[in-house]
Amino acid sequence: EAGLGELGAGAVEQFQRDGYVVVKNAVPLELVTEAREWLEKEAPGWYALIKRPDDWRMHFLQRFPIAEERLPVPKHGVFLRLLLESPKLYGYVASLIGPPVGSFYTQIARRTPGRGATADVHDRPRDDRPGWDYHLDGQANKSGARFPDHFSLLVGIALSDQTERDSGQLTVFPGTHQSHQWHDYPRVKLLRPNQRGQRAVPALPDLGAGEPVLLAEGDAVLVHPLLAHRGGYNYNLTKNRDICFLRCRSGAVSYQAPDRSHTFLDDPWSEFLTPPENSVAKVHISPKNSVLRISQQIENG
Repeated sequence: EAGLGELGAGAVEQFQRDGYVVVKNAVPLELVTEAREWLEKEAPGWYALIKRPDDWRMHFLQRFPIAEERLPVPKHGVFLRLLLESPKLYGYVASLIGPPVGSFYTQIARRTPGRGATADVHDRPRDDRPGWDYHLDGQANKSGARFPDHFSLLVGIALSDQTERDSGQLTVFPGTHQSHQWHDYPRVKLLRPNQRGQRAVPALPDLGAGEPVLLAEGDAVLVHPLLAHRGGYNYNLTKNRDICFLRCRSGAVSYQAPDRSHTFLDDPWSEFLTPPENSVAKVHISPKNSVLRISQQIENG
């Protein structure tokens, strides 16, 4: 039976199968309250300085304090404390990738009220974006091709209640961390039609309807870096929805190694302590005349 800081067998199996797992009551509410108060204090300044007022980033290549090093607490360190001072969550992260030695960067994702709302037949708002509207973390754009990004586990912590659908929560596409080969993702993503009605065949695979991750305040979600995902729309008319994302790095991985990208893409469990035993079928994506080409290949362990 799992201890306080160790994922149980069922949770590990879900993470292996779906590429994510929710941790209930992961962070003490006093830490969440402190982080939210700091966020509200800093938000007006961020709005004025940053082009994307719903996406604030900090702590690039932030190392975590460990026994041998007494590192100073960085500015906005309140968000790092959500992980470092939450034994349950920290232990769960460590049970997947080992004790995290740092975060690639910290991200605060704010979803403001009423964004992008449409309505269904019952006059309720809904997120009806197509199944190719998603991303994987990395510099897979015209700025460069650092992909996958230099971390081993995405940790999302709810700073506000997001237990109703279409309230700004993270949306994931379960299983796509191992059902697809993403080697060509940076190139294929650039072929995606823009959001201005450009007529083009979507180059990314249509993954169907995503699954919203419903989190109460203080809950967390652990996400595989190769799981396709996107930010949700917030159709609430009055309340912001906020999530703090930490991109945790493993001390056992050399992220600057020339072969790190291909190694992780070839074997999505190469940076985890608990790889699954079963092989899976993978869908390979590659650009060909701006049209998706899919081939099946069975991976033998």
